[in-house]
Amino acid sequence: MIQTEIESAAPVFSEDGSIRNFGWARNPLFMYAPPPLLPAGMLSESNSYIIFSATHLFVFELINDGWMRSVLITALSIREKRVFTKIINISGSLFTLPHDSESGSIRVQEAESAAHFIVMPKGCRIIKIDVPRFDSENTLRGELVLTGPGNPQSLVTTLPWTKEKGRFQHTLCSPWYHVEGVMQFENKDVIFSRNMAWGIFLWRRILRPRQDIHFWAAGCGKSGDRQIGFSLGYGSVDASRATENAFFVNGKLYKLEHVTFKISPASWTRPWSFTSNDNRLLMTFKPIETDVQRFASVFHSASIRRVYGVFSGKIALDDDRSIEFHNITGLAERRKTWK
Repeated sequence: MIQTEIESAAPVFSEDGSIRNFGWARNPLFMYAPPPLLPAGMLSESNSYIIFSATHLFVFELINDGWMRSVLITALSIREKRVFTKIINISGSLFTLPHDSESGSIRVQEAESAAHFIVMPKGCRIIKIDVPRFDSENTLRGELVLTGPGNPQSLVTTLPWTKEKGRFQHTLCSPWYHVEGVMQFENKDVIFSRNMAWGIFLWRRILRPRQDIHFWAAGCGKSGDRQIGFSLGYGSVDASRATENAFFVNGKLYKLEHVTFKISPASWTRPWSFTSNDNRLLMTFKPIETDVQRFASVFHSASIRRVYGVFSGKIALDDDRSIEFHNITGLAERRKTWK
């Protein structure tokens, strides 16, 4: 399959608001700003950070979903196999997510809880979290610094929906961050140190169809002296000009075409397998814990089922070199949305 790579700056929309320049890019070359006339409540925007070490995994997700604005925070203790989730609904102080994935800091304050996501020069990002009542027993408080490798690439896609004209999915994924810092959780300091802790940034801007089911998996870690990461996804979007699949080595992107997710119909906690159509990627996923979140508003409902665990496998690069990797921490998820 020939995939359309965008290699120079290109707008997502024409002057009349129609969508153009479908395809994928290695850098944020798409110029995005939503057109002024959109169906009410159908534009979904989110910035997600997945942070993990050998002992803990945290997900911080800023969601601007029509009329619902919230911060979704998930904390997983990998060793104890315990997962905690808190949804902070933003009522008074509404926040706006930036149109540019590479700039724009966001601060959210609701009652005694605060979250600050800062974009620094050269791609560095800072996360500050202060949630005194994360659950009945725990606080969540700390600061993390995310830095990328030299001259990293990201997987950027703009894709249309197959059956609904005018609907689109515009995303960027960067699965290659080093993470340093401390999070206070479960009455202990969870320490993230360089080359022992990793981060993924996922930026989504979607004009939803009336119904959708989308699968996504991502991970990041170390294989020998190489930093590796991946972002894999599929759904009901039109993948004739690009897919949502790529592997990364030291921040360099290696594009994949179609990847098949094989999930046991008996249980999501059984091992998964992933295979690319050209057999360049062969990967297994061992689940550790699962979590389900549901949302409902006047305009739509959504269900997110996440599975956390470790990935192992083999990838063939463009120059026929092969890399094996073992027990790379990450997650897989299924998102269902309907009106």
